[in-house]
Amino acid sequence: MNELADQFTFLLKRQMEEIKHQVDKLGSMSQVATKQDLESWVHIIAKTQQELVVEMQTLKGQITKIGTETTSLLTKITALQALIDAGGNTLTPETQAAWEEVKTAAQGVDDEVPDAPLAA
Repeated sequence: MNELADQFTFLLKRQMEEIKHQVDKLGSMSQVATKQDLESWVHIIAKTQQELVVEMQTLKGQITKIGTETTSLLTKITALQALIDAGGNTLTPETQAAWEEVKTAAQGVDDEVPDAPLAA
């Protein structure tokens, strides 16, 4: 999850640097900007924002995929736990320890992903 946050932060910084560059360029002009100059900068800023929207939509898709995969994993773990419980817990101590590690790891992932809001 931190990797996605880092990627998102990088994209935002890159877009902000481009906007700052354009603003600096405007401020360094020794003459008054023409209407054409201003329209050009507005176009560049709008394009930069459009690119950012596309990149954010891509990241949102990745985040949604992670959430779906996590939900699926937790469902499978719950089903396996039910099978173990129904079988009288005949696992060896090693298998039981490995099972507990898997559940702990899955819970760690679940804890990192915010819960979806409840439908009203």
